[in-house]
Amino acid sequence: MTKIIATFSNGFTDKYNGKRDVKAAWLITEIENGSFYASGHSNDALAAAKTAASSLPRVHRTFRGTMSLGCIASVMALYVRPTGCKSLREYNDFASKANAAEAAKYKIEIINL
Repeated sequence: MTKIIATFSNGFTDKYNGKRDVKAAWLITEIENGSFYASGHSNDALAAAKTAASSLPRVHRTFRGTMSLGCIASVMALYVRPTGCKSLREYNDFASKANAAEAAKYKIEIINL
């Protein structure tokens, strides 16, 4: 397969040397200074948007699903109590808001190839 080169609006170029038939590329930059954070290629624009969104930085881990009592106790001790939250649900709300605020500092650009 030939090399695919994606050129973004800021002039950044990203080369793809893989074997998949990619149709889109994504770039994450910091809004404040335009510096590079991450980039990649995807099968289509929708997949590129999902991958880029999941690649945004996170400042807090969130916990979902079923956990054993021992796991809940560990999470409470390591993550929840140090933040001043009183429950796992309160911590997840806190973490989600903090992660959204962090993600707002970045810009995602998707281009079709």
